[in-house]
Amino acid sequence: LMRLLSRLRHDFAVRLSLAQLGDSVSVEKLAACIVMANKDTVAAEKSPQSEGPAPLSLSQQRLWFLDRLYPGLPIYNIPVALRIRGPLDVDALTQAFSQLVSRQESLRTSFPAQAGVPYQLIHPTPAQVCHVFTLSCDKQKSLSQRVVETAQAEALAPFSLESGPLLRVSLGRISASDHLLLITMHHTISDGWSVRILLQELTELYTAQLHKRAPQLAPLPMLAGDYARWEQQALSSGRFASGLTYWTAQLRAVPNLELPMDRARPAVFSHRGCSLSVQIPAGLADALRMFAKSQGVTLYMLLLAAWQTLLGRYSGQTDFAVGSPITNRPFSELEPLIGFFVGTIALRAQLDMDASFLKLLADTKNRCLSAFAHRDVPFELIVDAMGPARELGRNPLFQVMFSLDTESTTDLALPDTVIEDVVIDHSLARFDLTLSI
Repeated sequence: LMRLLSRLRHDFAVRLSLAQLGDSVSVEKLAACIVMANKDTVAAEKSPQSEGPAPLSLSQQRLWFLDRLYPGLPIYNIPVALRIRGPLDVDALTQAFSQLVSRQESLRTSFPAQAGVPYQLIHPTPAQVCHVFTLSCDKQKSLSQRVVETAQAEALAPFSLESGPLLRVSLGRISASDHLLLITMHHTISDGWSVRILLQELTELYTAQLHKRAPQLAPLPMLAGDYARWEQQALSSGRFASGLTYWTAQLRAVPNLELPMDRARPAVFSHRGCSLSVQIPAGLADALRMFAKSQGVTLYMLLLAAWQTLLGRYSGQTDFAVGSPITNRPFSELEPLIGFFVGTIALRAQLDMDASFLKLLADTKNRCLSAFAHRDVPFELIVDAMGPARELGRNPLFQVMFSLDTESTTDLALPDTVIEDVVIDHSLARFDLTLSI
């Protein structure tokens, strides 16, 4: 839906809300909505490519600051571990990675500071992007154990934001027809959308290498650093003022969510944690989709309402906020870029435990539509405006996260190979509790 809104904004220079999109149940109604909509000025505000180093976006500044507090802590590593079975042309793959890094500027970016102020430094493409090694087997461990341990060790290796690189790629050779591909990026240069772009472009670049043809990739319309420049312009022009007023009103005096715990909260976040995977049966997943459709809500709204209800029952609280990541690519030129363009919203739950779940679901829908209409306000700006008491042992405004990803991560499709994810347990946590679906 966010991508559709971005395309409509680009093609028709209008800014529609999710509510308007939801009401447009036919192409005819959508066309009428476009005709009646106010013209959007985002295209005119986009920052042109300019000389000199780009600043950091507000989201990048937050991660840069956290890295100063906890140097080398890998909680913001984004790992991808894939087992590739079948004939693999290693030379073609290494060439494809070099082309990818040359094409996507973010993958060559680091964040040094001058007089305490960080900036984006773009490096030349390194001579070797993909490092090839032999994955030796331990007699005391199975091959699958060795694969998982190697992948987890790579995922937890720290980055230096100041010197970079913030992308690591390695290919472990298990046999002539069995390889382990490990890709790790720091969150300052990537997000979930970017992972899919990387794998899709890698597929095209590798296939082009195999068939000795030019890759079929359109030139990138913007640079990743241009978004940070646009955001600075938007800040100075007061573009976020009305949205900031909305958020400060919505989150005023929101209480911390106090989950029942078996020990005292530490004064400083240890970030130690673990994960539990549960498979939702296909029949239940289908029933959830059908129920959401019957109530005129999205699957996201339904699952969020259920999650907030559960949290309310466990905590005994009826008022708290839940954080959620949200795509923040305000114009379509950002869609093909690898970079850190994900935002965060804090969705307040004010529960009436005597009301029916359908009433709660309707309230959740209205809150979501209202929040998404103001999604472009950087979360860091909201936190600064709210001025919550900063605690090293607690996240500001919300302590629990909810995330729904409706697209598959494994978009790598190399010819004549079978590719599967290697499941990694980080043993690290960014928040008190995160539900990812």
